[in-house]
Amino acid sequence: MKIVLLIESPVTDTSYEHGLELALTMADMDIDVAVLFAGTAALDIMAFSDDRVKKVGQLNLFDIKTELYCEDADTRLHESLDFIQTVDKKQLIFILDNAQKIVRF
Repeated sequence: MKIVLLIESPVTDTSYEHGLELALTMADMDIDVAVLFAGTAALDIMAFSDDRVKKVGQLNLFDIKTELYCEDADTRLHESLDFIQTVDKKQLIFILDNAQKIVRF
């Protein structure tokens, strides 16, 4: 079982940064962690308009499973974020139901 960090805050919010930092720290400590972007964070990441979004790429360097849920069926990510898997509502429910712990940011 893993700990899922559910990041919904906009990239301009400090909660967004805290979520990313916690994920990187946990991965560095060999704790099984995954990041799931939803809500405003997902929209910001899809827009890829802010330097803070580029920090998401560090999750790939630490091999952190990273997923994105957006109700918009036409979800397209910037090519540098191709490691992020988009999930539908059914997959989202499965991820959250099977998480050992969910921490929201």
